[in-house]
Amino acid sequence: MNRTIVGFLLGLFLPVITMWVLYEYSYGGGRSFGEFYDAMIMLDSFSTMMAVSCLSNLAVFTFCAFTDNLKIARGIMLSTVLWGIVVMVFKFCIQ
Repeated sequence: MNRTIVGFLLGLFLPVITMWVLYEYSYGGGRSFGEFYDAMIMLDSFSTMMAVSCLSNLAVFTFCAFTDNLKIARGIMLSTVLWGIVVMVFKFCIQ
């Protein structure tokens, strides 16, 4: 199971799950995700929320690096770089 593609997929989906958890914690599910997105856009903080969600990759990357699952750690690093590019494009071009 020490494969780069597993780490890449894990690194792609873990920030999405983290963002959903932050949404549920912040609003308790009382609003739709569309309303949450609109509120984050109005506050100019959606890109910040995406960047904070990427921090969850750091914990998994560190765990994989210390347990010698280096191919998984490499995949997580690749997906984190991809997320970083998405955050920068969103921050400077869309917002």
